[in-house]
Amino acid sequence: MYYTIVATILPMLLPTMTSLPTTIKCVDMTSRPEVRTISAVDRTRLLTEYKRQRRALGPLQFTKALATAQLCDIVKRIDEALAPQRMPYWDVRWDLRLPRPGDSVIFSENFFTKMRRRRAKLNFPNEAVPRGLNSLFRKLSVNESLTSAIRASRAAQLLIMLYQLGQWKDGEDDCSPCSRRSPMAFCDLRKQQCVSSITMTSSCSGFPDEDPCYASKCLEGVCVPPQETPASLSLEPPRKKIAERAVPLATSITTTTSTPPTDIVAQLLDLAAEEQLSDDDNSTLIQQGNSTDFSDSSGAQLSTDEQNRTNSTEVEAITVTKELSQAIHILATTATTPITTLAPPPNFRFDNPHFNRELTAWVYSFDDFLPYPTVYFSVMVIAGRYKPRPRPYRSAAGVTVFSRGENLPNGYTHIVEALPLDSGHIIRVPDPAATDVLVEFSLIVRKDGQDCPRLCLYRRRYVPCERATVRLSKYPALTDHVNYYKTPRQVINRLWKGAGYFRRRTQDAFIFTCPTDL
Repeated sequence: MYYTIVATILPMLLPTMTSLPTTIKCVDMTSRPEVRTISAVDRTRLLTEYKRQRRALGPLQFTKALATAQLCDIVKRIDEALAPQRMPYWDVRWDLRLPRPGDSVIFSENFFTKMRRRRAKLNFPNEAVPRGLNSLFRKLSVNESLTSAIRASRAAQLLIMLYQLGQWKDGEDDCSPCSRRSPMAFCDLRKQQCVSSITMTSSCSGFPDEDPCYASKCLEGVCVPPQETPASLSLEPPRKKIAERAVPLATSITTTTSTPPTDIVAQLLDLAAEEQLSDDDNSTLIQQGNSTDFSDSSGAQLSTDEQNRTNSTEVEAITVTKELSQAIHILATTATTPITTLAPPPNFRFDNPHFNRELTAWVYSFDDFLPYPTVYFSVMVIAGRYKPRPRPYRSAAGVTVFSRGENLPNGYTHIVEALPLDSGHIIRVPDPAATDVLVEFSLIVRKDGQDCPRLCLYRRRYVPCERATVRLSKYPALTDHVNYYKTPRQVINRLWKGAGYFRRRTQDAFIFTCPTDL
């Protein structure tokens, strides 16, 4: 009922929205601070007074006031309530100097706390567009990333008010507004300009002289929480761990003269439905390769050494060295046998990409040998609009799917084709366990030359994604909720669950909605 009323009243408001005062200043702009330089207490007072003014006018009248000269009256009333302080302004130039303006700290969840009531949060947890402000968003003279971030913010109407005050602000663009040290802004000493701090898990590359992260630390070009930074490795790992690490270590230093199979995808799909080898399985594989020389009983291996050595510490070190060298030797002799590792032989030339005319870029095929270890997950492409019910969906035909690296880690810009299936596509991306922090990539799904929008799984339903890219990491605080596997066969085995009448398609982390041919 509410949305029907809004849809009826909005056309009447559109003619008045063009009267937003942009050049005529109707309020005094002296002694107004930037919103990122005030304290958390002052921001709370500002938010409280904003809510009071909104309740006094009503939601629809308040929305209309933001687009007319009545905005000046609201600002004056807020100034009187905040005295001796004044309502701050928002300088969007600080955000536009970031690699991605939407990563600014002003859009973090704790910048404006307690923005909505608890009942509203439960009933509309994913409401992204403030009611009646679509036309205002289209008129903002900022880039697409910043406009999308404003639209997704719960304090969008307040941000529009602060943005309008920032348009009326005069003065030189230097470091004087952020001269007083603030955790939410810093001065770029190279250009002598103020820059906004960056939210957690965002890209922080481009500022070598400063740490632009807010409440986090810039590590490998990403703002990482302090508690999630990788811990230092122990200098004396246990003997069993060293033997188990021999398996991935040997795959990178073994040499072989055999040629890899021509169809690696067929080989991966023809593998048995066995899971990725665990640490215990890796140890068993090494033991079975040479059961006479490698066993858990250290007495047989050290029978000759115990006659000449009495120091138990030296015996333990020699045992670890022998097990490591024997494990490498065993894998070097059996390197030509097919195993579940996806790393190509080191002496084999990586496949060259081919040029794709649709993307006008160089693209790798799904079965190419890539210069990094990979993992796999599935996505679904449906025809028509997404509806929570009824199911099942009809798969869209004639689509092309790719994964494209977003330079995290540094140098990962590869575009790889997806493997098409009857009920989805299999995506191939770098293994997050092989990177220091995270892997960031985007998914490209096209039909008839048009991009298909992506939806993300949230509480068993699909909603618009908050971020255009996907991030996978070995740290739980940095990764998106995506179930990925080591082989395509494992992905295929988990596409469906149940049997008979109860058999249904599992929910992927993402779905893409493409237009129908009808």
